[in-house]
Amino acid sequence: MQGLVKSQPGAIKRIYDDQIKDFDIISDDIKDEDQKLPVTAALAKSAYYAGDIEKFSSLSLQVTERALKLFRKSVHDHPEKPADSQAGYLVLMDIVEFSLSHDIPSFFYVASQTDDPALKTHLFLYAAKGMAERIPEDLQYDARVHRK
Repeated sequence: MQGLVKSQPGAIKRIYDDQIKDFDIISDDIKDEDQKLPVTAALAKSAYYAGDIEKFSSLSLQVTERALKLFRKSVHDHPEKPADSQAGYLVLMDIVEFSLSHDIPSFFYVASQTDDPALKTHLFLYAAKGMAERIPEDLQYDARVHRK
């Protein structure tokens, strides 16, 4: 989607609008939080690229909070599993990396309040990765500047 942003902004808006409609239908059908979380994270990223920062922030906060809740429950139920094998882990790391690669640290701050030392270590690694992946400012698309 990022490639279309500069070349076809109208196409982005249509794709995003379709995704919102599909999400509403899909999220009613999906009852398992584990399955709904990646769909919500994908829609959050689409919202960012479509310039809908309010929706991006709202969905990303939902993803962060739900992923943390899933992670905690998974650790409680399966303490023998390593952090990166726990439910919620991958989606949480993905949203932290994505947001920091676009210079939006708020979800990292929320997630980093965890008491789990292994999760906190992983969060800092993914945060660093996101910051390292930042595109130089003159080439970067910043949805906060290109709002609808």
